[in-house]
Amino acid sequence: MLYEQTVRDVGQDSTSAWATTTTGRVHHGDLLVGADGHRSIVRRAVAPDRPDASYAGYVIWLGIAEAVELGSVPRWPAGLDIRDAGADTLLGYPLLGEDGADTPAARRLGWAWFDPRRNDLLRETGCLAGNVVQHSMRPADVPAGTLAELDDEAHQWPSPLREAIRACIRRRGVTGTPIAEYVPDNLIDGRIALVGDAAHVSTPMTGRGFTVALDDAETLTAGLIGAGPGEIAAALKSYERLRLQPGRDLVLSGRRFSQAFASGRNG
Repeated sequence: MLYEQTVRDVGQDSTSAWATTTTGRVHHGDLLVGADGHRSIVRRAVAPDRPDASYAGYVIWLGIAEAVELGSVPRWPAGLDIRDAGADTLLGYPLLGEDGADTPAARRLGWAWFDPRRNDLLRETGCLAGNVVQHSMRPADVPAGTLAELDDEAHQWPSPLREAIRACIRRRGVTGTPIAEYVPDNLIDGRIALVGDAAHVSTPMTGRGFTVALDDAETLTAGLIGAGPGEIAAALKSYERLRLQPGRDLVLSGRRFSQAFASGRNG
């Protein structure tokens, strides 16, 4: 098994597929499944003409505030709370305590601030190269000036979301995640297959990415159970036939939101 190793590239021939690590080790198998996220190395082998997910035009600022940080607030959301203000959208969601406790003192409030106005910042910090997302912006890397701007702009959100945002800003507990999207044209090539975010990348606004990824894995597993070496190619083709359209539909449904949200608001 490959644990705590970085894959450099993958390949295949008529008898096997393989993954080569950065240490030079080559691991062979009857097939290779890429479940390596939105910047998938394996996707480069399956879709060499279009290997990269594209930037969707906005960043999501993320944070989780503890109840103790918020003091006395007039209203605690009972469930997902979605707000719009100007160019931005905010999602707030109550969470149990880290130990699973469901008491007022232990509860937490998560938030996700959809922001289409800071593309220049993403490029300046290396999070975005051209139209390809490179990485998220870790809390320690968010510029102080950006935090100050977000703190000032937080006035547009109602309580307790406003207080939750400002609490996270005070302790630098804010992550910036540029959103990428990828509509697949294929999920397999020979003995190599893609599942989950390696296969299709959608905005979190769809709320179905994890479920669709599980469906991918379940369908692929069911098709491979009992398949002999000579039946793998047929099993992978069946997997693609069953899962390509659901993956495309997922991303396209979210892309409609992304295009409407980011259009005309970038800066």
